[in-house]
Parts: sequence; structure tokens; C-alpha cells
Amino acid sequence: MHLVERVERPLQVGEQRAVRGGRHGAPTPGDPGEQLCDAGGGGDAVARAQEIEHLGFKISNLDAPEAGAARAARAQRDVAARELGPTPQKAQREDRVLGMLHRRLHVIATAALLVLVPVIGLAQEAWPVKAIRIIVPFPAGGAVDPLVRGLSSGLTTRLGQPVLVENRPGATGTIGMAACAKSPPDGYTLCFVTSDGLTVVPNLRADLPFDAGRDFAPVTLLGYPQSVLVASARAPFGSFAGMIAYAKQHPGKLDFGTFGEGGISHQLHEAIQQGTGVRITNVPYKGTGPAVQAALANEVDLALSTLPVVAPHFPTGKLKPLCVIGRERLPALPDVPTYREQGLPVDIATWFAIMAPMGVPKPILRRAHEAIAATMDEPEWREKLMPRNAYDAVGSGPEEFERFLVNSRAAGRKIAEMLKAAGYRPE
Repeated sequence: MHLVERVERPLQVGEQRAVRGGRHGAPTPGDPGEQLCDAGGGGDAVARAQEIEHLGFKISNLDAPEAGAARAARAQRDVAARELGPTPQKAQREDRVLGMLHRRLHVIATAALLVLVPVIGLAQEAWPVKAIRIIVPFPAGGAVDPLVRGLSSGLTTRLGQPVLVENRPGATGTIGMAACAKSPPDGYTLCFVTSDGLTVVPNLRADLPFDAGRDFAPVTLLGYPQSVLVASARAPFGSFAGMIAYAKQHPGKLDFGTFGEGGISHQLHEAIQQGTGVRITNVPYKGTGPAVQAALANEVDLALSTLPVVAPHFPTGKLKPLCVIGRERLPALPDVPTYREQGLPVDIATWFAIMAPMGVPKPILRRAHEAIAATMDEPEWREKLMPRNAYDAVGSGPEEFERFLVNSRAAGRKIAEMLKAAGYRPE
């Protein structure tokens, strides 16, 4: 029983005695206080009752504020509980359930990550695990054929998997480039490209089956070939100046065996005509190989190819060098001027490179570049396939090559404008 309740009962006794007493305060019969007096302890009982009454007053004064504060606190807790939701016990149960669920999901996610990361790493580290192909958009036997096949041989040794060359000629290289662009981006298809097919032709034709800027990922810039304009044995001249003089006397009588509209040979053909005012017949072939063979067979008067392809035929007189398509004269041909020395109106330069379908993982692109650069650094390979007197070798990485492409694409647009001004219209 609460202390206040125990004190209140004696107080009621005293109150009853005061009410029932007579005129002088004497107790009335049957009053509990009277029983106390009859027992011989009336005075003491009254004193004790007064003391208890006084004590009850003090306790009531102390207990009432505390009880009120307790009730207010409970009311606040009840309101907060209703606003927060379930009871603390229920919330604790829900927290335990959610905690267990989160821990289980965390364990599952961690296990999946531990399994997945090694698989991804192994997939990239294991490349290559099967044969790789290099698509060449020109016929076999052309100017770039020895270079690409020598490169494939070196890569086969370094990568431990066969690296095969697949020729896809036609349409100034666009057929082969389209095949490369549409290949799976898994690192098992590489593409040999030239500046013509990647920067000039896309500015001449809007109907290409690929986007030159978005469908290819750069691997490495191989370098700049030093091309040479040559005349066949049947040509009645042996120099660039002699060719111009003959062309002026015989308009349209000279045949230039080019290899694809918009390509470097077509660019040179138009630059010669615009720069000198002569008229030379354009005879297109599917690649440099067929064009050079036509010159060797005296089917055409002029052709263009790299020095390693045409140089073996200079001593026999089957081919005669007229000018070099490069920034400087070649050490092997010190008496043959560059096309710039002839005052041609356009800056013609070509380069060779290796690219891949867009989407190939960057680690694979870097590994492919490292293998190619290491092959190019071999002295024997360099002297045989990219001799310094015929090539300006580069071997830059994917990031550097990407930056180089920005300026090269701008130069390609200028060349395309020249061809359009000359009346070129893609068929």
C-alpha cells in the first residue's frame, strides 16, 4: 500500500471524532476514539493521530509533485511512442530481423564479388587464348603486305597464339574497315588502317557502313611510309619534270594506276593536275599491288608505292623513281626530289596504324600495343620490314595515338575539300 493511503486512514479517525463530539468536544458513543480512551490511552492516541496527520501533510506535499511529474513523463513517452511507431520491444525485434537480413545480403554480395573479380581478372590476364586476326583492307601482295605479315609473325611468337592476316580489299579500304568495325570487341580482331581510309574517305562519303570516329579504338600508330611515285619502263621520261613536260604535250595520254578513290594515289593525281595544269588519266585498281604490277607490265605509265616494294626494280629499269611523297628526301634516293619541291598545292602524308573494334577492354589494347611495340623494336625486324630509309617508325600507345588523330582528322578534311573542288563525287 502506498504511504499516503496508510496515513489517510488515521486522519479520517480524527476528523470523525471532531464531527461527532459534543458542545465541549467530548466524544460520542461508538466513536473509535472513544474506544481508545476507554482502553486507557486516549491522550496518547490523540497525540499520535496529530503527529500522523502532520506527517501525512508533509508526505503529501512531497509525493504529489513527484507523482505529477511521473504522470507527465509517462504521457510524453506515450505520445513519442505513438509518433515513432511500434513499441520498443517490437522495434527491437524488427531491428534484429533487418540486421540479420542485411548481414546475409552482405555475405552473399561479398562472396559474389570475390568470385567475380578473379574471373574478370583472369579473362583479361589470359588474353589471348585463341587465334587473332589482322584484317587488311588491301589485296595480298601489296605495299603493306610484307609489313603486316612480318608483324603477325612477330606477334605470334610474343603472344603465344597464331596471328593471321585476312585480306579484305575494295572501296579504298572501306570493305575491310567495315568488317573490322562489325567484329566482336573481344581483342581477337585487329585492323590495319591508313590515314586515307580513316581521315579522308569519311569526309568524302556519307554512306559508309561504319563511323570512323566512333567504331574504332586506337591501338598504335605504326609510322609514316615513304612512298615513291614511279614510271614504267615504257614511259618516255625518267624524272618528274620530264613527266610534266610530256603530259603538257600529250594531254590525257598518260595513265596513272591509282588504288581507290580518295586514297593517297588519288590525292597525288589531283594535286599534280591542279598544281601543274596537266591532264592525266586516272586508272583505278583495288590496291597498290595490282597498280604496281600494272606498271611493271607496262599497262600504265605511273604508279605509287613504298620504297621497299619498288626499289628492287630500279636497277633493272623496269621502274623509274620520279618523286618522294615525304617531308624530306630519302637517303636511298638522294637525287629524287620530294613532291613539295615540285610546288604541289596540298600537303599529302599518309600513315599506317593498327586499330580494333570500339569496346575492346583497355587492358587488352595496352597489351596488344606492348607486343607490337616490342616487335618493332627488334633490330632485325625493323631493318627488314620498316627500314629507316623507307619508314618513319613511331609505335605510339593508344592514348597518344588518340591525341594524334585529332589533328590528322582535321588534315583529312582539307584534302577532302581539295578533291571535292576538283569535281570528285563518290559513286
